[in-house]
Amino acid sequence: MSGAPLPPLHLVLGDSHHLVEAEVQAVIRAAVAAGASSFNQSSWSAEDGAEGLVSEARTQPMMSKLRLVVLRGIEKAPAALMDALSTYAESPSPTTVLVLSGEKLPVGAGMQERGRRLQRAVEATGVVKRSATKDQDPVAFAQAQARELGAELSRDAARLLVELCGRELGRLALEVEKAVAWAGGAGPVDVEAVEAVATLIPESASWDLTDALIARDPDRALAAVQRLSSLGGSEQSPHRLLASVTWQLRSLLELQSALRAGAPPPEAWRRVPARKLAQAERRVRSGAIDPAALLETLVQANQRMNRAKAGDQRVLEELVLGLTAG
Repeated sequence: MSGAPLPPLHLVLGDSHHLVEAEVQAVIRAAVAAGASSFNQSSWSAEDGAEGLVSEARTQPMMSKLRLVVLRGIEKAPAALMDALSTYAESPSPTTVLVLSGEKLPVGAGMQERGRRLQRAVEATGVVKRSATKDQDPVAFAQAQARELGAELSRDAARLLVELCGRELGRLALEVEKAVAWAGGAGPVDVEAVEAVATLIPESASWDLTDALIARDPDRALAAVQRLSSLGGSEQSPHRLLASVTWQLRSLLELQSALRAGAPPPEAWRRVPARKLAQAERRVRSGAIDPAALLETLVQANQRMNRAKAGDQRVLEELVLGLTAG
């Protein structure tokens, strides 16, 4: 955006809040560099109706070259606001930079035509930018985020991070920051750094417990239980962790049934990282899980936990030990 006059209108849309906000911040930085002082900037929410936004956009900046007006959440804009924005966009103020952002243009009765009118007006004198998560390579994205922080995330480490955290870009960016900080804030960031950071993620700790149950590794299983328990709060009580263990074992039984029938993995397993699924398949192929015996074990553990006054954590640990030894 440097070196050329800043367009007066920007429409930024996409299904990733992280990508949309990154583009909005880029426009804001460019506007500030072009002369939009802090007291000539305002931020609005379409969900609140943004009454007065257009009037402010038409107001001359005070002691500054530009006025900057940012509207977020345009997908929730009411009809009156869309009409006002379109009218303004057809004849925008040359001393205002108006940024409209959100997931998409509003939909519903009468809104699609309003959206088309606004987009046409922005295209005539400004910039329309759209992005989609499906078009992003999350591994390359993670590596690019690390480079922006002055570090170099290896491709193996980036792949592992995506497996542990999923493809949501905002979360990936946050976890890249953690990994870079753990590695010293600069230089190479390897698999070890990602694994160290991932142990701080509750979902990852839950996966650690699943992995240990699959691998029948009692030491890892107990360590995962301790880590989950130490997260604090009633949500991490032994009873809740027992429910988590039960759900994970139920999922293993479903996978076992599918493999025996020669069917593809159940829908829930298709969303699991590839290496997790491969581990689970090896587990159920290496030794059949007896549903009746497993159910009896879980029932007994639940009964003992309900009777325990202060030993429910010990009951959970004994259950995990029994499952990994069986």
